[in-house]
Amino acid sequence: MDFMINPLKWNNSFAVPSEVVDKHIRLAGSVQLKVLLWMMRHSAEEKNMDEMSKDLGVSVADCSDALTFWSEMGLLVATDKTFAPEKVAEKVPEPVVETKKQETKRILPEIEAIKPTAQQIAARGDESEEIRFLFNEAQMRLGKTIGHDGQAVLLMMHDSYGLPVEVIVTIIEYCVSVGKTSTSYIAKIGKDWGEREIDSLEKADEVINELKASDEMWGEFRLRTGVSTPRPTTAQMKYLNRWKNEYGFTMDMIFLAYEETANNIQKMSFQYMDRILKNWFENGLRTPADVAKAKQERSVASQQNIAKSENKHKKKTSYNIDEVLRKNEETELVYKRKGDNV
Repeated sequence: MDFMINPLKWNNSFAVPSEVVDKHIRLAGSVQLKVLLWMMRHSAEEKNMDEMSKDLGVSVADCSDALTFWSEMGLLVATDKTFAPEKVAEKVPEPVVETKKQETKRILPEIEAIKPTAQQIAARGDESEEIRFLFNEAQMRLGKTIGHDGQAVLLMMHDSYGLPVEVIVTIIEYCVSVGKTSTSYIAKIGKDWGEREIDSLEKADEVINELKASDEMWGEFRLRTGVSTPRPTTAQMKYLNRWKNEYGFTMDMIFLAYEETANNIQKMSFQYMDRILKNWFENGLRTPADVAKAKQERSVASQQNIAKSENKHKKKTSYNIDEVLRKNEETELVYKRKGDNV
């Protein structure tokens, strides 16, 4: 049966770039596609994260990850308007969460909400040689003039988040190394480190090593799977870290789960991969050879069950035939003509 778009529905429509279907539809997840369609439907309106989350039935965090994904794909571009909840002043504080080492994570305000003025920034630079050093070092490492916005972010990372100058410089170095030098990205890492109290070079080096390991992991995953996304979303990185650090799987096992997913549902799904890898982990399967052996054993067991079922049926049928033949041998065959009386 062939289908076509109902002609009556074209009266109220919006455009979708061909690239979405041609390049991304196979690997993009359902949430990512929902978010992109919502953005295109409301392209001429002022965007609001809470409204998007409510309309799509998706958490704000997942909406944010999807927006990052499409931004990195080049389908979305940043504007000068803040895409944030509707009532910032009445926003309910985020719950206290646990870090990897079971540390209590404090919650810090967004830099954009408390950005200092140009006069305040100039005053801090005049009174603190350390702050002047930070601004100069940042410009040198970023290779550009940072201006008021950049200076405001760096100053608030130091004054409000409690990050030492050397730690902030370490953040900048990392951002440069991964090609993510936007003010918003630097602020995002600064907020995270401030909440986790990464306030020394020792702690910073430890986190940087973890980040580099995650980057290498994603790079290997991209190479093996052909995924074009340059950087993972927060949710994707969470899955990868669980598979490698908690389950102890190699990239061979992760890629095998990717292939299983592609064969079964014909699309990329980290959630589906997670179910596969969790099942393997719980059943003690640690290598591709273990998985192959388990599949072989299941296949043999299945064939044996089929054979047993067939044999049981044959035995039952054979017994019935034998019983009929035996009774026939014991019974004298008497010919009777219709109408004869015995």
